[in-house]
Amino acid sequence: MSNEPVRQITPRLMTLDEAAAYLNIPKTAVKRIGVYPVNVGGRLRWDREAIDNWLDRLSGITPPPKLDGMSAADRAYEEWASSISSSPKAGGRK
Repeated sequence: MSNEPVRQITPRLMTLDEAAAYLNIPKTAVKRIGVYPVNVGGRLRWDREAIDNWLDRLSGITPPPKLDGMSAADRAYEEWASSISSSPKAGGRK
């Protein structure tokens, strides 16, 4: 027998009761938050990551998704990359 401790697995998908407990809100409120359940084997489950992402957007931790599909980080990189390519080269060479 192994002496290793048994690791607990936190399920990603939750029942309505589990999602309500996770958010500390009534079950009826879970159905109205805008995070929709997925149908897995004929059973509705709420995705913990989708709920976390919704909470992040709601609290301002994460900016809302861009309409053009680019994240703020991607847009910042594109702006930086275009500014580098349009600037004169170091040492006065062209």
